[in-house]
This record gives sequence, structure tokens and C-alpha cells, in this order.
Amino acid sequence: MSLIIEVEVPVCLNLGLCYLKLEQYHYAIKYCSQVIDKNLSSKLVPGIEKQLEKAFYRRGCSYFKIGDLAKTKEDLLKAKWYLNKLIRLIGEK
Repeated sequence: MSLIIEVEVPVCLNLGLCYLKLEQYHYAIKYCSQVIDKNLSSKLVPGIEKQLEKAFYRRGCSYFKIGDLAKTKEDLLKAKWYLNKLIRLIGEK
């Protein structure tokens, strides 16, 4: 995995959270979408479930704030799926 992806993914996750807190929802969606796209195109990112759960949750919250309820539901269901996957992984250890 490239060093660029190792740095870019956490930075984009943090930017997504910052823009969500600043109520700049379109930017939050943009950066969370980058995390999702990077992780889904490169299955080699460590901790992929945790990153995707956070990205889908934050993007879902942003969609909610701009009133797109269909995308909100879709993203929050995906976040829940990745969270359940994380719980199963923890239970196996």
C-alpha cells in the first residue's frame, strides 16, 4: 500500500469531521466520499472496516443535515453494517 493512501485516508476522515462540525456539509460529504472511494478501490487499507464505518456515518449525518433522507438512510445502514462487522471481528479475537 502506498504511503500516500496511508496518510490521505485519515486526513480526509478528519477533514470530513471538521467540516461536519463547521456545518459545511457539502465539503464533509466530499471528503467522506474520498475515504469511501479510496477504501473500496483499494482493499489493502488497514482497519478498513473502522474507516468505512466512520466515513459512512459522517457522510450520512451530512446528508441528513442537507435534507437528503434517502442518502442518509443508505449511508447509515452501511455504517451499521461495517460496525456489526467490526463487532464480529472483535468477538473472534
